[in-house]
Amino acid sequence: MLEQRSSDRYRVIWKVYLKTDTKYKFIGFLMDISQGGARFFIEKISEFRPEKESEFTVLIKPQEDLKIKELVIKVKCKWYKEWSSDSDTYELGVEFVKTDPGENNIISNFIEEFKKLKR
Repeated sequence: MLEQRSSDRYRVIWKVYLKTDTKYKFIGFLMDISQGGARFFIEKISEFRPEKESEFTVLIKPQEDLKIKELVIKVKCKWYKEWSSDSDTYELGVEFVKTDPGENNIISNFIEEFKKLKR
């Protein structure tokens, strides 16, 4: 399989929350991140069922003590898979939907700050 990524990805374990109408609900963990997107490992919940190309907003909270304490961003599901039919988890590949030119810089700063901590 040909690698399609255009930027490096970094392994992390950060909490991910789904934006609902009234609040953010914990759904699982971000497992790796790059400038263009991320991979989530999430629980099946009644309010959310991933579909390819569906868009939703998430809140990402790093475990590390970064200057940027959280990132709220819109994402698009590019692929997903259930771990098994009797499992309560999904793995999702998402692409960041950048609605503002400044979001690229925010994501870059987020990743750069994480990389500095890991050196």
